[in-house]
Amino acid sequence: NAVLPDIGVPNYTCASYLMRPSKTIPTNVNSVRPADIKLVMALGDSLTAANGAGAEDAVAVFLQYRGLAFQAGGDGTLDNHITIPNILKKYNPNIFGYSVGIGSPNVWEISRLNVAVPGAIAADLPGQARTLVSLLHNHPEAVNFNEDWKLLNIFIGGNDMCSFCKDRVGFLAL
Repeated sequence: NAVLPDIGVPNYTCASYLMRPSKTIPTNVNSVRPADIKLVMALGDSLTAANGAGAEDAVAVFLQYRGLAFQAGGDGTLDNHITIPNILKKYNPNIFGYSVGIGSPNVWEISRLNVAVPGAIAADLPGQARTLVSLLHNHPEAVNFNEDWKLLNIFIGGNDMCSFCKDRVGFLAL
């Protein structure tokens, strides 16, 4: 089997009293604890969509294994998949927004607040951000837009670097 195993972090523990939610909603980022984070979200390209992350053959490399994305995937638990949402689930089991399973960004039940698009470049981020804000407003049952602490992961740039060889002006990093 060519797939590397995801070893997870079995039996991870941390003193729970250190990670309890704040007694009141923090108004300053310096006071936010992991348990205060209510939403995880992501913008990016195929790496954020986790293209091929669980592939067992060449064809499956094109599948978006969003639930395995290190920055936005919530498949399983920290015991078997090391992802930021799975770490945060240890402190807030009700965290929302992480992706599960395999699918594209337009399937809410899979992608949730991971709006990454394979092939995206940095110039696509404003559009992804607009999509994300729209999703936040369209799901008031899960999101308190003004008060919930949110963790936004932005991971993009590989396609920009590859395109720089063909267009040194259009993909020039400022």
